Amino acid sequence: MKKRKKLFAILIIIVLALIGSYVVGYWVSSSSEPFKVAQKLVYESPIVSNQIGRIINLRLPFFGYSINYIGPRGWAEFEILVNGDKGRGIIFVTLGKKTGDWKVLSARLKLENGLSVDIM
Repeated sequence: MKKRKKLFAILIIIVLALIGSYVVGYWVSSSSEPFKVAQKLVYESPIVSNQIGRIINLRLPFFGYSINYIGPRGWAEFEILVNGDKGRGIIFVTLGKKTGDWKVLSARLKLENGLSVDIM
């Protein structure tokens, strides 16, 4: 019986550690430099403005990002949920970092009606 309690306690600690690390990762990603570059693209895009109107809400979903970088090189991918006054959609953005600066490599808006529009 004591072994079961000990195993259960270890399992709970592992689950809490995984959830905690994911929450920290989400926070770091949503406040990262590449995400800020992606946000700027979304806010300044005339295509996004034309398709969904004035942006009311923009956020990173809990399972929609990947960032990998060391020093001056790296890459990042985001799925950004965007709500506007004319509609909503998901923007898929891929960024690269070669000389210390993040650059958008591709961006595509998928509208709620299924239509996809390249932003870049």
